[in-house]
Order: sequence, then C-alpha cells, then structure tokens
Amino acid sequence: MTNTQQTIQKCPCSPKNDYQDCCAPFHLGQFAPTVALLMRSRYSAFVLGGLGEYLLNTWLSSQREAYTAQELDKPQNYIQLQVLKSKEEGDLGEVEFKAYYLDQGLLKILHEKSAFVRENGRWVYVNGQIFKTIPKTIASQDTCPCGSGKRFKQCHALKARL
Repeated sequence: MTNTQQTIQKCPCSPKNDYQDCCAPFHLGQFAPTVALLMRSRYSAFVLGGLGEYLLNTWLSSQREAYTAQELDKPQNYIQLQVLKSKEEGDLGEVEFKAYYLDQGLLKILHEKSAFVRENGRWVYVNGQIFKTIPKTIASQDTCPCGSGKRFKQCHALKARL
C-alpha cells in the first residue's frame, strides 16, 4: 500500500465510509464476498492508483494478458460512484453503476453493467457493457457532483486547477 492510500480518510467508493474499514481490506488481499463489494473495491483501486496488481488479480484469469499492472496503476479522475443495482445467481453476478468524472471541464459518466463470475471460489470481473451518456457542463455555482454538498468552484473545480 502506498503512502497516499495510508493517509486517505474516506473511501473513494463511499465518502460515508473510512477507507481502512471499507476497501482497504480487499486491497490488502481479503476476498470480496459479493459482486457489489468487489466492484466498489475495484472502483477505489482505479481512483487511488498504485493498485494495478490488485486490479489484475480481480480480473478473470483468461483476460489478464490484455493489461499490465503498470498500465492499471495510474489513478483515474473519478469523483463519485453510484451503484444502481447488483445481483448474484450462483456463480454469476452483475453490477450496474455510474462512475462520474471530469474531463476538459465537462462532467462525464461511465455507465456500465459489469459481469462477474466466481473463479476458484472468489468473485472476479469478466467484462462490461458500456451505455452511451451525454457529457454535461457544470457551472461554478452548481453543487459539486461528487456529493460533498459544496459548490463546484469550491470543490473539484478548485482541485482541477491545482
């Protein structure tokens, strides 16, 4: 675990939870008991960066060769996660979610229905169906889409300028 991950107070997947009590145990090797928790922990790994090995290890083994841990180590600019629904039936599962991020001053959304399978007794990510979304302009006076309750200019717009 990097120093950045050790100093984080709130978990990227849910600002209501402390990182150490939420996704950190999974990043340190504990298996996620549900597809929803695995998806949340993978989201947090993408946000934090430096967890490429974890992301590879939670991918279906036959699909891991498409990426390297170094490629997956780079932190992503996601600012909020919304889990819309999840289900498990035997050794198959799926999670539909929206991950919000900023790109060139626009709010964009990764809306995906992810497929999971139980491999060697633990859940792993298989692939995802991406839904088309429309980017949105955010005014500086708007409430920040991260859920902080702050105005955009006092929150992620400020961070984007730093």
